[in-house]
Amino acid sequence: MKKSLFICILIIICLIFPSFAHSEVLWEKELNTAKFIEPYADNLVTTGSLYECNGAYYILYFGMDSSTAKKVNYKWQGSKYPAIMKIDEDGKTLFRKEQALPLIDSLNEVGVKMSRQVRACRCQGNELLFDIPQVEGIERTPIFYRFSTIDGNLNSIEGERAYHYQPHQTQKAIISDDEEFVLADGLFTFNQSRIDVHNLFGDENHTTLKYRIILNMDAFQDSIAEGTYAMDFLMVDNQSFIVRYFGKNKKTIIAKYSYDKSAAANLETGQTLTSNLVWYTIYSTGGFQKFVRQDNKNLLILNIGNRMTILDNDGKNIFNKVIFDKTKYQNYTINDFIPLKYKPGYFAFWGYHIENSERNFAVIITDNDFNVVDAIHWDYNGKSNSLTDIKEKENGNLIVYGNSLYKVTNESGINNYYVPYYAEIRPNYTDVDDQAGNKQIGISPNPAGDFITITLQPSEGFNPSEGSEIQIYNTLGEKVMTESIHPMTASHRMNIEPLPRGIYFVKVGGETAKFVKM
Repeated sequence: MKKSLFICILIIICLIFPSFAHSEVLWEKELNTAKFIEPYADNLVTTGSLYECNGAYYILYFGMDSSTAKKVNYKWQGSKYPAIMKIDEDGKTLFRKEQALPLIDSLNEVGVKMSRQVRACRCQGNELLFDIPQVEGIERTPIFYRFSTIDGNLNSIEGERAYHYQPHQTQKAIISDDEEFVLADGLFTFNQSRIDVHNLFGDENHTTLKYRIILNMDAFQDSIAEGTYAMDFLMVDNQSFIVRYFGKNKKTIIAKYSYDKSAAANLETGQTLTSNLVWYTIYSTGGFQKFVRQDNKNLLILNIGNRMTILDNDGKNIFNKVIFDKTKYQNYTINDFIPLKYKPGYFAFWGYHIENSERNFAVIITDNDFNVVDAIHWDYNGKSNSLTDIKEKENGNLIVYGNSLYKVTNESGINNYYVPYYAEIRPNYTDVDDQAGNKQIGISPNPAGDFITITLQPSEGFNPSEGSEIQIYNTLGEKVMTESIHPMTASHRMNIEPLPRGIYFVKVGGETAKFVKM
């Protein structure tokens, strides 16, 4: 009797609810920027990023305040000036209630007249270390900051003046324990790319240039677009890195380099050494957005148009296709993504969702095969919203940061201004597309005892071959059983006797179906 009652309850749950859990926004807030954001600034997007340090989150964003800009005599009135805000895990603002700490005065003290970006940031001890370069003509002077996460004090360290960078280009930087690696994305005086290595703590007030690494581009020099050189990079370990170049005809060049770390330590200040080209690959893309390395050493590259490219550890292209079904996700525009630590093999993509000509915040969760397991979008103020950064909490929830557009009508007409927005969402890792009533995967009996028979119906876009995996997940999104299809037949019998009673999901390729274990 108890067993029959349990089965009935599970069947009812399956019919009423496609999954146990649903994504939800736990809390959401706007950042009260007070005087640090210029109100009614037409089309001014307050871009920024989230950083995690010692259990708290820091929003470093760029806004504008024209009155303050005039007061400190900034040369470019249209610049976006940085400020920082600290929040705890529940979104409560710290330091000053509902206000941010402006960095504009500190920038002025060290002579920064124009600033539009943060090249690097990392948490080290009780400090956030970040670099905001001075930008003026072809000169980009590193201004390195040590920001106390305890009391909010900010100490600036002026770096050596660095010349020869191309004007108005981003030089990405990566901070290690005691060094900063700055990419010279195109040198102003000669056709070359390099990485400048700075000693962060040469003394209390200045960083120092230790040495320079010349990037060897001879093997693919003819494939690089004219006037464009290294655009982005990431560190593999302390003596190798991967660099992206913008190629001709909308192609992307990815190259891996190594260099002699011990030899670099013996160089005199400012000397150079040439890196070794390990491998390079050229592939077609509509535009590059971001790359990250997985634990298995594969390189994941997100391109414009939701196209994902994967290179293995030898640079071989093993995957290159659009990852979201255009018919289901044509209204989603993706800005960025991260691999998830709470659910290894899963990814969080974010950006915005267009509905009735208005943009809403959007997050998409996928598994390791980029099958969508959760797609959430939510309307905040019904205007023009977009997420720009996400950080993952230990419990799997996501802290998101973005911008919300407001329109204000005054005597000059309709003006737009953006307000920084942050929230916490709880993703649903079990809400798989078409998991109920799947026509490609049949499961019998359902509910089942110790065995199930899985019947596959190949169709366009679903054509599993011999050796394909049949995967079974529980309601927590954990993979609990895997078998290969061998030999390839229309049906496959599986022994599920070891599984506890409950609801499970069978996944083959990009298709998923649900069953109940008695």
